[in-house]
Parts: sequence; structure tokens; C-alpha cells
Amino acid sequence: MRKQTIIWILLIVLVVISTPPAQLILQENYNYRNQAGTFQCGEYSGKGSSFEGCTNAYYLFLTDHPKQSNVTLYRTFTIKWWWPWNWYQLLFHNQRFRLPYWGGAEG
Repeated sequence: MRKQTIIWILLIVLVVISTPPAQLILQENYNYRNQAGTFQCGEYSGKGSSFEGCTNAYYLFLTDHPKQSNVTLYRTFTIKWWWPWNWYQLLFHNQRFRLPYWGGAEG
């Protein structure tokens, strides 16, 4: 009986920290860039910035700079699937995680 209670409490805690209200406190900041480093944008938890805002800004950047050789937008953060508070984002807002990862040198 005690073991079941502990398991239920752990499950409830995992569910609660994966909900959108908890995301305002626990969500990490996400940063994006292009290959050349001429465009950079950040998505900051609780600050009103969003993935959609960054992608819109990138499309505006591309219209202002049509001679970019690589038009791919990269994420500069690693996916931390072992953080339970990221699970909601991974399951329901996964567009940012589908971007290719940029971990290389500048330029």
C-alpha cells in the first residue's frame, strides 16, 4: 500500500510539472540561428517571445537578405528529453525540436 502511494504521488508530480502553468517557471530558453550567424533569435520563457515569432522574424530576414546561401534555421539547444517538465513541449509543441541542431563553429 505504501509503495502504491509513493508511485501515485510521483506520477501526479510528473503530470503537474509537465502542464503549461509550470512551463512558465521551468521552461528553458530556446535560441535559433542561421548557418552564417547573421540571424539569431531567442524564445524566452515568460517574456512573450515564441517560436512562431522567431520563425516570422526569420522569414522577414530572408526577404530582406535574399542572397543567403543556406536558408535553414537551426536550433542551438540540445533536446533534454530526460527533464520531465519538457515533456509537454516535446509532445505538443515539437516544431522547435524538429529543426536541425547547430553545434558547430562560427561561420
